Amino acid sequence: MKKISKYLAILFLALSFSNCEDNIDTSDLKYVTFENTSIDIGVDEGSETTKDIIVYTSNTTNSDRVFDLAIVEGKTTLDAAAYTVPSTVTIPAGTNEGIITVTIKDVDLTLLDKTVQLRLIQSEKAFIGDNLTINGSLNCPGTDNKLKITLDFDSYPEEAAWKLVNSNGETVMASSDPLAFGAYAGFKGSTTIAECLPSGDYTFVVYDGFKDGGTTYTITVNGELLYDIDGGDYEFTNSATISF
Repeated sequence: MKKISKYLAILFLALSFSNCEDNIDTSDLKYVTFENTSIDIGVDEGSETTKDIIVYTSNTTNSDRVFDLAIVEGKTTLDAAAYTVPSTVTIPAGTNEGIITVTIKDVDLTLLDKTVQLRLIQSEKAFIGDNLTINGSLNCPGTDNKLKITLDFDSYPEEAAWKLVNSNGETVMASSDPLAFGAYAGFKGSTTIAECLPSGDYTFVVYDGFKDGGTTYTITVNGELLYDIDGGDYEFTNSATISF
């Protein structure tokens, strides 16, 4: 809270100084923003999860303030039945915080994120912060961990191959079975794979068919970054132990 308020204050001062030359009165300027630009909400299979999200302003007033919210359709991949979000947020008098309550339901959810993006609608003398992307996905059952592997390809995705091996030497995930080059032929940009795995020690191995690297790999477990390697940091292969 203190950090956010500090940043809002700095921004407010910056706006004041930048507008001096234009002779604009900034005494009542407001800045409105979500607490984060991205929030993850996990949902148990067949259930729903509700989360409160804070909206901050840079100042307080003696009366309630209401700001409109809207869905950014082009950035939303969640089914309309999978989320409930309010159309407004109220900042109560004497405070600089409001709460919106968001509910994500298991409607066609998977282990991979689907999103709904919210924006604050511009109002008179109010500077609006960045949009909020809410990522909804299924939780893993029981005590299993959600592992996500993201590949960012270069111009030759067909050269990428990888495998994840447990402590017994068994391959539990791989780019293909049997392991071979060519699994990502025709891919562009990036792709993400997710799996639920028990805690333990694992070995992640990457390969490049042309022996010059290229694909960047990132691994998160329950949202925490555990491994990443840039495409320029290996040639034919690279391996690392991942424990969670």
